[in-house]
Amino acid sequence: MVPPIRPQPPNFVNFRVPLSFNKFDLRDYLHNLYDVQAVGVRSWVRNSKPVRKNETGKWYRPQAKKYMSVRLAPECSPFLAPEKPEDLGPWDEGLYKNMMKNQEIIKRNMPRPFHASPKQKEDTREERKALKKPWEVYPVLTPRNEVQSERVGEHARRFLKGVERWENGVVLDERWDALLKRKEEKDRVRMAVREGIMKKSRGLMEKERGAGKEKEETL
Repeated sequence: MVPPIRPQPPNFVNFRVPLSFNKFDLRDYLHNLYDVQAVGVRSWVRNSKPVRKNETGKWYRPQAKKYMSVRLAPECSPFLAPEKPEDLGPWDEGLYKNMMKNQEIIKRNMPRPFHASPKQKEDTREERKALKKPWEVYPVLTPRNEVQSERVGEHARRFLKGVERWENGVVLDERWDALLKRKEEKDRVRMAVREGIMKKSRGLMEKERGAGKEKEETL
């Protein structure tokens, strides 16, 4: 879902969709997932501007973007875009601002190799050293958090040994049970085949060792 380009009635909603999407796909999507009836659908494709690869490479045009505007049925409640949250802390606003600031400083102080003087290179080097790392701004992401690393490692070891099973608490549709059982059965068959191949290869290696020992004894 994307914001409208210009003001529009509250019963219109805009979406960005894949290029292979058609109007019937969007109608079916809204009806089956959200029980929303679409009276009319309008689509358009917006071409992207030509850009240069790595600022000095060849010109190319990125993939176009397809949009669709849906007019909701009268019985549907009018669509109102949610208000912008004032506190952006849960979305890592501090980390984002710090990373953007670092990128801006690096881009501004990135001289061309044939234009840069030794002093410019040294100044750029010193400024890069002074940049804050992401984990200094947002401690949750720090790789030096030993307690968190140990806890994650312990969970990973228990998952690999089969002591625990990963669960996210979401109740899946019953139709997924058959797929999960089929996958588990395939995994069991694959493991059995792998164990059989390993046993067979070990038996052949033991036979070859035995034959080698017999030859040495006869010699």
